[in-house]
Amino acid sequence: MSGGYDENPNVYSDSPNQGPKKSSGVRVLLWVLGIGGGLMVLMCGGCLVGSYFLFKDVASTDPAVVNNTAQSITDIDPPSGYDPMFSMNMGVKMAAFGGEPGESGQTHMLMLMAFPAGMGDEGQMKQQMNQSLQQQGGNQNLQEIETETRVYTIRGEECNVQIAKVKNDDGAEFRKITTVFTAKDGNLAMLMLLMPEEEWASGGEEEFEKMIQSMK
Repeated sequence: MSGGYDENPNVYSDSPNQGPKKSSGVRVLLWVLGIGGGLMVLMCGGCLVGSYFLFKDVASTDPAVVNNTAQSITDIDPPSGYDPMFSMNMGVKMAAFGGEPGESGQTHMLMLMAFPAGMGDEGQMKQQMNQSLQQQGGNQNLQEIETETRVYTIRGEECNVQIAKVKNDDGAEFRKITTVFTAKDGNLAMLMLLMPEEEWASGGEEEFEKMIQSMK
């Protein structure tokens, strides 16, 4: 399918004559759509809820909308350089933050997803997130090197936070951090942070912990 964004950043165009812009923002947007669509297809038993035609009417790249969507899930202060990129609200809420690749060309992103009641338990959601990252991530095919689990207090509850060191097909290393917590509406939510290893080692770990502490 061909398509792209017109001059209004909140509207998706289906015109076959207008190709997608090749900015890193659009690449990350499409990657997030793939993850979100994969999760929702998995959770809904194969329903075609991952369709771009369905996403287009509920998606926004307006920074204010992205921030509002995120704050409706949890109060949060993303790490520096993780700017609003994309949000959607179709029962499942999603807000994604990221930025232009650094000197290494590595992408970094933060994603929040909140699910309606009855979408699945914590173990199921973690498994489906990992499957979606592998199956829907395009060139971000991440292979796990090592992993650890830490316990942090998020919104007043102790949560298991998985911190994995991973690498992509080009050998670039990242930290992939995932956790499930309780959103403001009382339903389950998930956080996923993808941070280049060099960023993690040069202050990123401390910024991640500050972000966790900001989640109220």
